[in-house]
Amino acid sequence: MPVSGSVAGVNLDADTEGTPVDSIVRDNISFDFKVWNVSVSLTEDAIGNNTSVAISTQICVNSGFCHTPATMTLEEIANGTYSGSVTPMDDHTYINWRIILSYEDNTTERLPASGWSKIWSDCWLDLHSEPPLWGGNGCPEEVDDEGFLPSIGVLGTTATLMLAGATYINRKNKD
Repeated sequence: MPVSGSVAGVNLDADTEGTPVDSIVRDNISFDFKVWNVSVSLTEDAIGNNTSVAISTQICVNSGFCHTPATMTLEEIANGTYSGSVTPMDDHTYINWRIILSYEDNTTERLPASGWSKIWSDCWLDLHSEPPLWGGNGCPEEVDDEGFLPSIGVLGTTATLMLAGATYINRKNKD
């Protein structure tokens, strides 16, 4: 079943009813530079059919950019239970993820069938709200807006380059 559209800060999980997945256990929040864990337990039928389990993850950051999805095979840690993890980078918003089941007849099944499951970070920026809103329990009291400070650096760099160019031209004209 597809996962419907998301609401900022609300985790999404695939519906596993009627699938070879008995249960999915995962961390409820993701944190910058900390391992996010997921484990998948298969039904008895799926275990008997030699089903293998992988996960595809896509990490999105607060600037609105989403990295290319990466797929990894989950490690079987018990009979029919598979586990894996991913470590998100700094300033991530959420982790998109889906389970990929592979069968002996070389067919695959994705959960969710379309779209992604989603885990939100402890500090995220909702770029779809007007104005954009910060959320999560891990954000600083006041989020640094940077305001005019970056422009000071740009102005300083520009002035330095202009001065260097003028000096170069002045010396060239004296020669």
